[in-house]
Amino acid sequence: MPERTVKRRLQDCEAALASDDGPIFSTVAKLVDALRRSIPEGTRNAELKKGSVAPRVRTAPREQVRGEVKTTSAISRAEEEAPMGVDLMMEPYATMCQDERPESRIFDELCFPDIDKLFARLGLNWDDFFATADIDGRLPHDAALRLLAEVEPHRPLAGKLLTLLHLYRDWYEHPDRVATQMQGISKGRAPGMEGRIGHLPEKRPYLVLI
Repeated sequence: MPERTVKRRLQDCEAALASDDGPIFSTVAKLVDALRRSIPEGTRNAELKKGSVAPRVRTAPREQVRGEVKTTSAISRAEEEAPMGVDLMMEPYATMCQDERPESRIFDELCFPDIDKLFARLGLNWDDFFATADIDGRLPHDAALRLLAEVEPHRPLAGKLLTLLHLYRDWYEHPDRVATQMQGISKGRAPGMEGRIGHLPEKRPYLVLI
């Protein structure tokens, strides 16, 4: 039997709808059924139709736990419970270092990666500190000092973070020391950065979460 033309299929759909005076749901149902029947099985269009309406694979059920969406799969749950990966930067010096050495990592004294993951390992409440940051991720000075106090007892695991925080506190209280101490940190690896520090109108650092 020859395949019907597109015009004939549209006429069949129109005829199916013309007799419908029921609610909109009935009309839609008839339209879908008419479209389905208008494409003969075994044709190229029928194959495409099957591919386009293939049922979606249902994912594992999800539940809301402490504001986080988690799956019942153990692997998925572990991935979704993993911290986001937030870096702590001492600005403006971390950005200056990045601009000076774009192909190299920022000095450890100016950047601590994945600070939230460290908090998870230490059993500390990361949300308390994250909530203190402003819309740009900047931590108030008092929050930075509280962060230092919280991490201080965990020196074996938080040595590099403590180095950054101690340096931040020292530079905040004594901004005149920044230029000299930066030379010891960079060891000549960022001469342009060292020269720019002397021209900064404000040398006091600030901490940013990114």
